[in-house]
Amino acid sequence: SAPRGSIVAATACLSVAIGMAGFGSSAGYWATFGDLSRRHGALLLAMSNTAASLPGIVGNTATGQLLASTRGDWALVFRLCAGSLVLGALAFLGSEARDQLLDDSPRGMLSSKLLVAPGEPGGSEEEGNGASTAAGPTVQAARGAEAS
Repeated sequence: SAPRGSIVAATACLSVAIGMAGFGSSAGYWATFGDLSRRHGALLLAMSNTAASLPGIVGNTATGQLLASTRGDWALVFRLCAGSLVLGALAFLGSEARDQLLDDSPRGMLSSKLLVAPGEPGGSEEEGNGASTAAGPTVQAARGAEAS
């Protein structure tokens, strides 16, 4: 049996790590769907929330089965959680690097990579109705950066 202090320290570290991950992932989360598509933002949000709920459903069952098979040893559970957070951070960093490479390309207009239809507010001015002022702040910032 592990000393009680290590369980408390592990629980505290995991709680802080998940809390800090929540700060990073929640910043601008709700507004992003409006920037991606004014017309389909609610649908995108619903799909995202559904996908985000699935790990919570599957994770509880998997954790229970894992604890049953290891006779209540939480070490593997904590290692899997830590590994999941590290993989998520690496995936984020990789996608950010890819986005920066695409933004530097000649056709790297942010609004063309988003789920925005031509002619929809936030869509490409060349292809749409020129309503660039109706675009969300992310798209407007990208257009401002492209113009300079």
